[in-house]
Amino acid sequence: MQAWRSALADSAPFEVPDFRKKSLRKQYRNDHCTPDPARKGAGQPASSIRGRIKLSDEAKKLARKVWKSKGYDISQTSRHPSGHAERKSTPLLLESLSNLLGSPRF
Repeated sequence: MQAWRSALADSAPFEVPDFRKKSLRKQYRNDHCTPDPARKGAGQPASSIRGRIKLSDEAKKLARKVWKSKGYDISQTSRHPSGHAERKSTPLLLESLSNLLGSPRF
């Protein structure tokens, strides 16, 4: 996460804590910062170093076409590593695809 913070801050240095030290773990215990669109909440960083991306209808159509060609069902429920069921919504998947492709046309 520190590397992501650095990327968003134009490569500014960020401390990389030594989590073997209990005192440092405590400092970060409530740090829930994540670039993951599926877990993003209020105040979370952008999922792309390009910032928040507004997807065009054309981009959404392309994303759905690509997913369908790969046999991906956007309505299926997946498992988060914590074991909780989570439903991946279309907007989050579209944002993820946009970030992966990094294409200016999006």
